[in-house]
Parts: sequence; C-alpha cells; structure tokens
Amino acid sequence: MGDDMVVRLPRTPGAAGDVEKEHRRLPRLAPVLPVSVPHPFMAGTARRVLGRLLLDGD
Repeated sequence: MGDDMVVRLPRTPGAAGDVEKEHRRLPRLAPVLPVSVPHPFMAGTARRVLGRLLLDGD
C-alpha cells in the first residue's frame, strides 16, 4: 500500500479473529518493541460485488 501502510489479509477463515486481536494489542505493544510497528487504522470484512472482492467501506 505504499511506504507508510501495510495490509494484513488473513488467508484462512480461522485467522480472521487475529486481525481484531492485532488492532487491540499492537498499539499497546509498539512503544516497547525494538522495531517499528504500523498503527492499525481499519479493519473490515471481505465481500464480493459483481465478482470483485471488496472490503467493507469500499
């Protein structure tokens, strides 16, 4: 998504809940980790519209 954004797309349905956990935990962990951690700003669910996969909010 560019130099200032990353995308996290779970590959299996069971991993979808991990995104919610990351959104809660990453901002609290970031200050104490020795590496740069991106700030989560959006989470959504995937859906198909006219054969195209979109995230909620598109």
